Amino acid sequence: MHRYRESQFVIDMTVTQSPSSSSIRPTAEWLDDAIFYGTMGLLMSGVLLFGSTEGWGQFVQRTAALVLFALWGMRQYLRGEIELPRSPLYLPAFTFVGIIVLQFITGATGYRYATLEEALNLIPAGVLLLLSGGIFSRRQKLHDLVLVMAIFGFCIALFALTQDLLGADKIYWLVGPREDAISIYGPYINRNHYAGLMEMLAPLAGAAAFLECGAKRNLLLFAATMMVVSIVFSRSRGGMLGLAVAMIFLSMMLFRMTRRYRTLLLTLAIAAAVVVVVLLLANGKTLQRLTETQDHYRLAIYKDCIGMWLHKPLFGFGWGTFPTIYPEYRSFFTNLRVNHAHNDYLELLVEMGLAGIAIVGWFLIGVFREGFRKILTGNDEKGTVLTLGALTGVVALLAHSALDFNLHIAANAAMFYVLCSAAATPFRHRVREPEVTSFEEDEEEPIIVNSPA
Repeated sequence: MHRYRESQFVIDMTVTQSPSSSSIRPTAEWLDDAIFYGTMGLLMSGVLLFGSTEGWGQFVQRTAALVLFALWGMRQYLRGEIELPRSPLYLPAFTFVGIIVLQFITGATGYRYATLEEALNLIPAGVLLLLSGGIFSRRQKLHDLVLVMAIFGFCIALFALTQDLLGADKIYWLVGPREDAISIYGPYINRNHYAGLMEMLAPLAGAAAFLECGAKRNLLLFAATMMVVSIVFSRSRGGMLGLAVAMIFLSMMLFRMTRRYRTLLLTLAIAAAVVVVVLLLANGKTLQRLTETQDHYRLAIYKDCIGMWLHKPLFGFGWGTFPTIYPEYRSFFTNLRVNHAHNDYLELLVEMGLAGIAIVGWFLIGVFREGFRKILTGNDEKGTVLTLGALTGVVALLAHSALDFNLHIAANAAMFYVLCSAAATPFRHRVREPEVTSFEEDEEEPIIVNSPA
């Protein structure tokens, strides 16, 4: 006996588009490509322009960021709506900027000009944080970024190692260092900031490697190894600290995940062995750098920062005012200008107070909560690997920031915020396991009626 049910009618109708709407779609797609490639270009050019630490480099980066923002606004206008992904980072970022604006308007900052100048340096990072959420909510776009940054990082590492081995004392063999340059390495005037960049790019190369196979995988693993080696040769203690913390974090995450990822620990062990061998075979400068104690003044600066914070504990002295305010609280004599606290967290505490620390904590909670959620999904291998690579780079720089001020270097800050956004923004489409549907023989098939427009 047959069971009967109501037939389903699926009417497939062709939608007639107006000439204006049909012309908008290719234009919007062109803008999407322009924004994506412009984002990668902005990240790479920031590194090549001495890390965007010079005034002219900062101007170029700000201008390029504003152009990208204008393209994004044009895209939203053509689409007829403002399209933003569901990201937990936008609200804390806007709140942080709001406090800076209030400091400037109300005069709560100790030096308005310094606050304005440092706030302008946030433009590239802020624009990239806004745009990257929409771009990297798609796995393929994130994959493309990771692959391009892996190749770019390898080229920078190869260039830096070549300069180091040849004993070059000028950036690109052409430009001499500034007076405040500590040690040129690659395109940076400070080896610690070069190491901060490599800490973020090396995990991306590792992630890209395990999404490839054969010769491509081996080449990308070699690229990641070269970046790690360049961190060691840069003799940056903060860089080595960030690298070690990143390896510990990655090992813990791999053990937490499925067994198939635990085989990657063998690669980490090999990388650690390479680092040890390099340290043993390197010239005496590397080992000497690791045992230096002449910069014990950092401890004095840290102590002074706590004293400064106690004077304005809630909202601080104002964004970007540390170099101006610190001489009044300095507890030791020096003829050098202390322009940063060499600890991003203490400098933030001094300039933005507990309010700034709370907002940054809110921001990072969003990064790690959503990042862990994407990593531990279980049925999205590509998304897991890409997110883990981005999150590992974030962890590395956060560890390094305890000894340096990488987040005040425009190029490194831009890369950091893009990785945060890539890790925290949910993917637009979820990966679902194929569902198997069984039909009974006595069921009637749905009737499909194709109706012309």
